[in-house]
Amino acid sequence: MRWVLIRPRNHSPYYDPEIQEPLGLEYLAASRQARGDAVLVLDGAISGSSDVKVARRAASFEPDVIGFSVMTAQEAPSVRAIHSELTLAVDGRRVGYVAGGNLVSTEPENADRLLPRPMLLVRNEGEAELDEIAKSWAAGESDETERVRAGRTVAEIDRLPFPLRPFASQILGSGWAFNLQGSRGCCGGCRHCASPGMTSTGRNRWRGRSPAGIVDEIEELKTSFGAESFNFVDEDFLGPNAHAAERARDFAGELRKRKHKISFGIQVRPDSLSDEIVETLTDVGLVYVFVGVESDDPEDFRRWGRPWTADPYRFVDRLRERGAEVNAGVMLFHSHSTFEGIRRFARKLAAHRLLEYRSAINRQDAMPGSRLYREAAEAGLIDPMTPGPQHVPFVNPGIEEFRRDLLVALGPLGPPSMEALCSLPPLLSSRYHDSRFSPLCHELMRIISHLDEATVETFFALLDAHEKGTCTLEYVSEMQRKNLEVATSGAEELAGKGFARSFEELREAIRIDAKV
Repeated sequence: MRWVLIRPRNHSPYYDPEIQEPLGLEYLAASRQARGDAVLVLDGAISGSSDVKVARRAASFEPDVIGFSVMTAQEAPSVRAIHSELTLAVDGRRVGYVAGGNLVSTEPENADRLLPRPMLLVRNEGEAELDEIAKSWAAGESDETERVRAGRTVAEIDRLPFPLRPFASQILGSGWAFNLQGSRGCCGGCRHCASPGMTSTGRNRWRGRSPAGIVDEIEELKTSFGAESFNFVDEDFLGPNAHAAERARDFAGELRKRKHKISFGIQVRPDSLSDEIVETLTDVGLVYVFVGVESDDPEDFRRWGRPWTADPYRFVDRLRERGAEVNAGVMLFHSHSTFEGIRRFARKLAAHRLLEYRSAINRQDAMPGSRLYREAAEAGLIDPMTPGPQHVPFVNPGIEEFRRDLLVALGPLGPPSMEALCSLPPLLSSRYHDSRFSPLCHELMRIISHLDEATVETFFALLDAHEKGTCTLEYVSEMQRKNLEVATSGAEELAGKGFARSFEELREAIRIDAKV
């Protein structure tokens, strides 16, 4: 059989310079190729191709089945455009269409409404279900009577073939890291998290690859492409707390045994960290960590069904001492936020250089697939027919207005802050392998600090004004104007140092986000 697998464009209104390889599609492509099928993977964002060009390239491959990975409703227009062009380009040939991804898995009703027909929608993991589709196709059977299917979870992911890497040259040419998946699922069951909605059972059990298997793939990527930098996309890199230190030791031991010098980034829960784990992983190339700090209030953690860590900041400090940079996942704004709680938590974040544009505005939304989403829908607080995450109302008065004004005042800082944040991990990797990148890394950190200082100043000034009841539209506008100046100078420096493709493009994004 012949397959084309497509990642459509995301028509988000927000500036996001980050582009990563479509690892999920690359896994599916490898699973089909291992069955003897021919596979083409297309990605308009990486290739810079329009929807029409993607469709025509797909049609020229003469596929039997065309699949789409649809993560959000913002990709649905691209899917519809590609599908429309394909129906013309295949010129009456029998072609099957299938779609999967987060939108299909967590919002099947919205996916059914937004995605074109005929198209089979496969929820959850897709490897096993594509086998069934291939069997039906070979038997001449039609799947058009069945719109939505639930894919089976892969229990032993070590048995999966390594993902195809059709975009390796673009990754290397752009200085990106190769994405790796060391595990699937999560150990937690947080009330606000969408992870449980990714499986048919509602429990996305953590399944880890063996450290030896992970390093086998690293070895192959080093041999095939000269890869040195890697980004683990796991929701939970370390896995169960009881075995986290052992997993870190085994992974580090495999790298040392095979004499591989790499740099890498991970995502972790603070309750899974220890001083031993920090030292073990930074010794073998850990340079960037996303850690879910989330809140400083144990009552929030109880409400969210999440393990409490009293002092996650000591791990932040230790990681930085060991040469790794840290970005924190936080939720300053959630349904039970108070001014007092926001101030207390924000002060801690600022003291540890964790209060930046994204953490300052982040709000706990009801994510499709989460218990919070289901409960909010049942209570009539959100509309399930509206695709994507939705705001849950704040319990306490004044919080909504504070966040609204904060978004306006900080708006100009968004694009340069995101550009700088996305530039940091690859530069940290370059510095790890070659100390000559240290001055450039210092320059980027200086620009980030300048942008973050404006964020912190704006945050607390607005918080003061709202608590005192003295905030006015003119005051918010004046803050926005000052931040526009900071953002513009930051954009000039980012472009001048080569961290941004174009000052003009970044300046345009600043003005669009600031609505000026």
